[in-house]
Amino acid sequence: MTKEEIIERGLLEQYVLGLTEEEENTLVLEALEKHPELREYLDRIERTMESIAQQHAIVPPKDLRNKTFKRIAESEKLPVSVSNGRLVRDILGGILGLVLLGSVYYFYQAFERSNNDLNSKIVELDKLVQDCSQKDEKLTVSARLIELYESENYQKYTLKPSSTPDDSGITVFWDDNQNKAYLYNQSMPKAPVGKTYQIWADVDKVMIPLGIFGEDPISEIKCLKRATSLNVTIEPAGGSEHPTVENLIMSIQV
Repeated sequence: MTKEEIIERGLLEQYVLGLTEEEENTLVLEALEKHPELREYLDRIERTMESIAQQHAIVPPKDLRNKTFKRIAESEKLPVSVSNGRLVRDILGGILGLVLLGSVYYFYQAFERSNNDLNSKIVELDKLVQDCSQKDEKLTVSARLIELYESENYQKYTLKPSSTPDDSGITVFWDDNQNKAYLYNQSMPKAPVGKTYQIWADVDKVMIPLGIFGEDPISEIKCLKRATSLNVTIEPAGGSEHPTVENLIMSIQV
């Protein structure tokens, strides 16, 4: 095989990387003896490979490093006629292995960072969506309250329990003509566990349930004509058919 064929087939590069077969190794060694310029070409390839390896050097795991040095030490015990080429190939092969290992580790770390960044962005996006949803709900409630307060059709009744903070209570928007009523919960304390707030209307001295309410800011309740008072009690969860008088917490005449 001519030196041109050896160069065109890339045998020298494969030889340096330890990718040639035994027959090809023999051809390369014979060509190197016949053509000094091939030896120079081989030296340049080895220097280039070594430079690339140094530029991308990564500290290897101890066990891999020990195996590499052990392999190099074993190569140095070979006969002089063959050990030089193999030693160079072994060294470069070990370095190339470390480069590949370092590259895999680098890309894995990059993937982990990207994945963590993505998860962080997803959490931020979820929080943003939740915040927007809450703000949108507040805007909807505010718009509805403005509509109810500005309407001349509704009578407004504010009920405040004496045992709770000053800013707590409810406002009932009452329209006998359209037979509609709404209840606005102004930061009432959360009902005890297993309990709920229930509103009643006194009609002809009979307490009739209008609805239950909890954390929702605005609730639609029944509207009854001839009601003389509105009353709120604390009842078991789900409400009661008849009010628990001892649990009456607020009342107002209408």
